[in-house]
Amino acid sequence: MQDYYCSIKKIFFNGVLLLSVLFAGCNSDESEIEEAQVVIDFSTPVTNVKSMSGFLHGIGPDRPSDSLLTPLAPKLLRSGTRFFESYQRKKALFNDAKQILVISGLWYHGPGKGFSVMPFDDYNVYENFLIDVAAQTKGEVIYDVWNEPDVGFVWTGTKEQFYECFKFTTEVLRRELGSKAVISAPSTHWIPEWIEGFAEYCEKERIAPDIFSFHELYETESPTSVREHLQHLRYDVINKKPFLQSNIKEIQVNEYGYQGSQHTPAMILGYLYNLEKGEADGACRACWREDGLSSCWNGTIGGLLTYGDLEPRAAWWTHKLYTESTNNRVFSQGNVPYVSNFAYISNNTPKIVIANSNSKKSINHFQIKIEGLQSVTTIPKDSVLVKFMSIPNTNTLPNSGLEILSEGYYKIHNDMLNINIDNIHSLANYVLEINPSN
Repeated sequence: MQDYYCSIKKIFFNGVLLLSVLFAGCNSDESEIEEAQVVIDFSTPVTNVKSMSGFLHGIGPDRPSDSLLTPLAPKLLRSGTRFFESYQRKKALFNDAKQILVISGLWYHGPGKGFSVMPFDDYNVYENFLIDVAAQTKGEVIYDVWNEPDVGFVWTGTKEQFYECFKFTTEVLRRELGSKAVISAPSTHWIPEWIEGFAEYCEKERIAPDIFSFHELYETESPTSVREHLQHLRYDVINKKPFLQSNIKEIQVNEYGYQGSQHTPAMILGYLYNLEKGEADGACRACWREDGLSSCWNGTIGGLLTYGDLEPRAAWWTHKLYTESTNNRVFSQGNVPYVSNFAYISNNTPKIVIANSNSKKSINHFQIKIEGLQSVTTIPKDSVLVKFMSIPNTNTLPNSGLEILSEGYYKIHNDMLNINIDNIHSLANYVLEINPSN
């Protein structure tokens, strides 16, 4: 069967189902923690959930089909080099999504001549270029000044020259567009000297982007690092600089995800969960080269679909599941940062998403404590049928979505239900669906 489990055991003990999951080919070097817990209350709605659904490139003027895009409901779409090819299509499909225009992408195919010319080589040419961009877009997009100026072949100047370019770009666009000019920067990798150096420059010069942006792309044991970086940026950098605190409106991670784990459901859920917990205002999944082809430009939504046939992969189903979870979300709280957890109600059916988003740690005993089921009109007071499902980790192969692993009947006591799962290995994912028992 799937490559991430080999057998399921159902054991009833005092009315509680213990689901023991034994993995085939698991990493014997995994470290273990004894216990972890999630508490869920279906009677406590969570309002104003900020969806982290968003994508870098990956959507063409006619590929993929609308039916593969609309279930993902992205809130942030970032593009540059081919921005205008799909701009109108994205605008029509997702009228509540914000579109980010990466200025350096247009410059690359225009006056920049493949980055052989930099803005600081002739600011008169660059100014005329910016005036044209402003006239074309009319302030309807977010203006991302430069993509990854910390990378040498993308920005051939110094950090100080980038700071100067940021200031020049911001002043020209705000002059041309007034309050419609929403500026994003610096869009570097998470490199403290770049992030903090840029913040110090902005505070000193009293000029700030509307959106402070960065990229989270490095290999990591667990995506909890993005939460830590977001919190450090907000509370230790921005909030300690009065001018920035007053003028920066959002923090976005406009590229996230390590290439080696981009197709793994548990890692995807881990990034989305920690982006939420880190209080990001928006995020975009990165795109990469695979087998000599770029998933940025082939209509696969950054690798969510197979090449050629455009069939959903596990990653597509995972993003669809996450988007579904952002509607009718209810309270859930875990005690281990890398255990991603979302609880929500879909069509009067309570659902719970759990993922061990750590690539090196397993959990011996995991407890889900559920309250407030009586607030869901379809759920009886005495017992329920719980289905345990999972998205198979099929990597780049086509995938048909959730598969049922097991199901069992549970007694509800005083509107409370406990579920215990034993031996959750690294990168396991579960979806629990709670149904009437009759």
